[in-house]
Amino acid sequence: MGTPIPIPPVIGDDFSFCDTILWLPGKTPKFVTVFFAGIFKCSYAPVDPPAGNYMLSQDSAMPGMWRYLDFDYEMLYFLEPWESDLRVWHPPDPTHFYFMHNTGNSCRTNFTNQNAPCSGGMSYGYGGTGVVLLP
Repeated sequence: MGTPIPIPPVIGDDFSFCDTILWLPGKTPKFVTVFFAGIFKCSYAPVDPPAGNYMLSQDSAMPGMWRYLDFDYEMLYFLEPWESDLRVWHPPDPTHFYFMHNTGNSCRTNFTNQNAPCSGGMSYGYGGTGVVLLP
């Protein structure tokens, strides 16, 4: 965990909204890496929270979205003109998040978990950070 994942230098579908902010025009990445650290697990969470690096791939139907999915986690990095969003949940239950940060800032790559500490509500985890690493 924590070892950088080499991001293939593949150009994805054009998402020009973040041109010159996150990447050069016409250079929207097909893959990004997200690094998670310091997320605390709630006692009722089914698996430990994510830690380390995960490679997300662009959704060609929505070029401002990158996803990751395995048995333990589904991850979403989403960019829109009015917000940036980073979320992680356990695939069978998309209503309980290990990590969630919605921000009114577009084209953002640094996030802090907004979940409240294990209130029995919507969180499987709290605390920690998520950083999107671009190629």
